[in-house]
Parts: sequence; C-alpha cells; structure tokens
Amino acid sequence: MKKRDELLGLIKDDPLGLLKSSTSSNNVSEENAILISYFEEIQSFIEEHGREPISDITNINEFKLFSRLKAIRSDPKKVKVLSKYDFNNLLKGSDIKEITVDDIIADDSFGLLNADVSDDIFRLKHVKSSDRIKPDFLSRRKVCKDFQKYKDMFVTLHDELASKKRRLIKYVPSDLNVGKFYALNGILLLFKEIEGKSSNYIFNSGERERFDGRTLCIFDNGTQSDMLFRSLDKAMQLDGYSISDIVPPIADEISQSENDVLNGYIYVLRSKNPEVQNIKDLFKIGHTTGTVAERIKNAKSQATYLFSEVDIVTTYRCLNIQSYNLEQTIHDFFSAVKLDIELLDSDRNIYKPREWFNISLDVIEDVIKLILQNELSEYVYDPAVNQIIKRYNIQKDENISLAAVDNLEYKQKNKKKRNK
Repeated sequence: MKKRDELLGLIKDDPLGLLKSSTSSNNVSEENAILISYFEEIQSFIEEHGREPISDITNINEFKLFSRLKAIRSDPKKVKVLSKYDFNNLLKGSDIKEITVDDIIADDSFGLLNADVSDDIFRLKHVKSSDRIKPDFLSRRKVCKDFQKYKDMFVTLHDELASKKRRLIKYVPSDLNVGKFYALNGILLLFKEIEGKSSNYIFNSGERERFDGRTLCIFDNGTQSDMLFRSLDKAMQLDGYSISDIVPPIADEISQSENDVLNGYIYVLRSKNPEVQNIKDLFKIGHTTGTVAERIKNAKSQATYLFSEVDIVTTYRCLNIQSYNLEQTIHDFFSAVKLDIELLDSDRNIYKPREWFNISLDVIEDVIKLILQNELSEYVYDPAVNQIIKRYNIQKDENISLAAVDNLEYKQKNKKKRNK
C-alpha cells in the first residue's frame, strides 16, 4: 500500500513535465497509427469474410489477425485508442477488459520508473511501413452554418416518412449516392457532396481498387460531417437505412365484385389477461371460417387466448383467398416478434401460445393490405424500428456511385470464391 501511494504521488507530482504531451492532442502518435492500421486490417478481414478471424494455425494470416484481436481486447489502453474506429463492435462486451487505476500503475510501458531505461523503446523495429489510410477517417460533426437552406427539406422528409409517402429501405453499398437521403443511427442525413479518387491497395488477400474520398453530409439536427466515403459506408451497414422516393399509397379498399367468395376472416385481438396487459402493442392474429364472435366465445378457458377474455380490435374479410393461408403468411412475416412465453392450463400442462405478436396495429394493417395487393414480397419487417421496409433492388444505372458498385462487386466475387 505504501508503494502504491508513492507511485500515485509520483504520477500527480510531475515537476519536469514528463507526463505532459509535447504534441497536439489532435495528432496521432506513430505507435497508435500502426495499431489502428492493424485494427483496420482485422476489420477488412471481417468485411471480406463476414466473420471474425479464428485460431486456425493452418492459415498463418488468419491466425495472426486472431492473435492481434485477442491482444487488443485484453489491453484496455488499446481498446480506448481504437474504440472510435470500431465499426463492427469488436471492442464491446463482457470479455473486454476495462482500464483501472491498478492497470495504470502496473503498466510502465515507457519505463518512467526505471532509471536505466534506454530511449530505444521509442524506436519502432521490425515493423513494416503502411500506406493505408491514416486514422483521421472519422471526423467529428460540427454545426452546419447554412442549415436554414436544408431545414424545410428535412421537415418535409419527416412528414413524408410519418405519412408513409416515403419508406425506409434496407441499405446496400450500391445505394450510397450523392443527393440521396439516409437514416443513420436514427438521424436523417443528406449525402451532399464527395471529393476523392480510386486507388489500388495491396492486402494479404490480394490487390484491389478502393475509392477513398471525403464526403459532406448534412444531418437533420443542424450538424454536418466530412467523414470519409468508406467510413460512411461502414457506418450505414451497421445502423443505417436508405430513404425511398415517393411511393404510391397502399390502397385502403380492394375492388369487389358479385363473384367474390368469402372464405373466412382474419381477426386481431387484445388480451384482458392482467399478466400481459402491460405489454404495449401485444395482439393475437388468427383466422376463422365462421364468425369471430363464435370463435372467441370460450376464450377464458382456452390457452390460445391466454386463458382470458379478449377484445376484438379489428377483422378482415378473406375474399377469394383462404383465411388459413393468409394467417400463415402474416405469422411468417412477423416471426421475429412472436410472443415467447409458457402457460399452465388447469391440468398443469405446459402450453406455448403461437399466435401473439408484439407489433403495432398500423403495421399489421399495412401488411394485410400489401398481401391483398400481392406486394408483400417487396418488403421485410425490421423489429429494430418496428416498421416494414422495402427490400433493396441491386441495379446499375448512371446515378449509382462507381466506388459503391465496385465495393459491392468485390464482395460478390469473393462470396462466389468462398462458395466454391
């Protein structure tokens, strides 16, 4: 304890300024630059293979990347340096070591407490120089001084998303183009400008061309950023959506004729069971070939209704389509938010209800309309935003960024190679 106190005192008492940085805080040390370069190589491997490197001694390069990632995760100082460049969430989790006071005291990497230390430790040896992008590829957002030019545009965009005139689209790199809108981490942005060029890079996996350019992005919170194109793409792949152009509204009514055949009903119910009433937007989606009132009259004694009375929220007539098939299509579409609970009936038998979903009513209504219009295949449900979003359509046209297309084609080629 005495030595500990003496060391802490030495850290606080710095008359010679040994602990003060002689360089600007905005500069990155050579040692950290190499560390970040190594980390980018690990992330490039994950981008190419869709997984983390593993301990495979038959593959020297992969084993090397695995060992580096393991060493980084066990060193809190390295984690701190690399955290803002961690696009794949590699440095988060219970297995990542946090930095403590004991770590600071125990880690005498510069030999400040050793009188015989040589300044050789500050010279990098046996380290190959790197031409990779320097670690300024993420830039901080700053206030957009001319945001008034874009404010009304973003207000209109919010209204169009709320009214479903526009929709979120699953993001792919080929869709990253100047002049388009996106949602990143819950904030809308306009990809305003880009300036850069394509260059050849040599990786352990081979040589390939990559576009390196700095963008100008305007955010709807009044800020702007000049992050690199590749950084924007990686961030979008982690937590981003494209924004569609104006889409036709979903029809409220489907035309009917005297030849239509009624094949039952789809019903949406809300439970009166006190154990689940506090769950917001919990609905049962079921079907019946008879009347809904007749179907639910014994709800209190049936496990499928959670042994409770229910309220009828809405019903839909199934014209010229089997109600069972329509029900199965809806269940499959919302499988990610199916209620996962086990109940006991009066005989102490375990029952797991299958037709309850944690989903908002307006989304259910949209999905049923899309099914009746035979357009559901164009959409997927995303639980993260509780919305149905359009699938992406990969196509090349004059508006698509060449850099984005090249990036996508490279991934597709490598995927084919791995499948072989």
